[in-house]
Amino acid sequence: MIYFALAKIGAIMVPVNFWYKGSEIQYTLAQSGSSVLIVHRNFSETVLPILPDLQSVRQVFYYQDPETKISDKNPPTGKYLEELMALQSDEEPLGEVDENDPHIILYTSGTTGFPKGAVLSHKNHYLHALAWALKTGNVEEDRGLVLYPLFHTGGPDCILLPHFMVGATVIILDRPDPEDILGMVQKYRVTNIFCVPTVWRRLLAVPNLQSYDLSSVKRCLGSSDTFPPDLLNGILQHFHADVYVTYGLTEAGCILTFSRLTRQNQAKINSVGKPHPLVEVRIVNKEGKDVAVGEVGEIIAKGPTIMQGYWNMPEKTAETLREGWLYSGDLGRYDEDGFIYIVGRSKDMIISGGGKDLSSRNRKTAATTR
Repeated sequence: MIYFALAKIGAIMVPVNFWYKGSEIQYTLAQSGSSVLIVHRNFSETVLPILPDLQSVRQVFYYQDPETKISDKNPPTGKYLEELMALQSDEEPLGEVDENDPHIILYTSGTTGFPKGAVLSHKNHYLHALAWALKTGNVEEDRGLVLYPLFHTGGPDCILLPHFMVGATVIILDRPDPEDILGMVQKYRVTNIFCVPTVWRRLLAVPNLQSYDLSSVKRCLGSSDTFPPDLLNGILQHFHADVYVTYGLTEAGCILTFSRLTRQNQAKINSVGKPHPLVEVRIVNKEGKDVAVGEVGEIIAKGPTIMQGYWNMPEKTAETLREGWLYSGDLGRYDEDGFIYIVGRSKDMIISGGGKDLSSRNRKTAATTR
């Protein structure tokens, strides 16, 4: 609800990692210049001590689960979002939003330094959702299970938006408990499950896995790593579904490559596949030249799903975006069929000029923590 409402009025959403400590939340809000803070009632104790130091924040709203009556607890400071909504008109707000306006700032720390806010536009996210739906074959009858935290690009960008785009259904879980996941799959006849290999292993380790009806699942999707043979075989054995291995990063709008694996075709089991149709992906050496087949180089990407830059960090933007190409910092190689294999992280980043400052003072930003 908050995700779509902020987009509708042209505000910029700033999801806040719910594992952050007070000082980390304070940094995120200050760096983004967020003027409104929306907090789930369960996290009020984390936020309360830092409120006096949040110079940019002008309003604080709390919300809570529907089964909890608002009158049961008073917000520690601020107002309840539900009460504010009850006072509003049913008419559509007249928001003037351009496709290139910033839609969301996703903070990603990478491997070094302070967290950087990757700025993704409405167009970035719309086209990424389109590419995802096309590559995985999402249809209106699908039901996707959201297991990634909603502050992470994997939640809204890889399940929520692609499913909404085709009119499909999403089911959101607060935490990736294996038995809860299997129960939801059975109850709602889930067709698409997207999670990291670690969660897949936990699912396969459930003692009474055979007792769940998993026949509805058509697509088992994963990211952050490739599937080793034993894990892939376990998924195919229990779910009777196609497995999609993906590679991407927050700055790319999420996913860059897809690899579809089936019981009949596991030849590229260690690969993350090929780029989706809306992006170009290259593997280059330190001089920015394309490497030969089998040689290791840095993965770079270009296309309309790539971020606009880092919020209010022109130097970091210039390091990462060069002549329209996103330098991922990830090392990879091609095989003779054009499939990409991830090798590791680059230690020697090439730094050159360019980039732009995206710290527009007249844009609205809103931070949420859940």
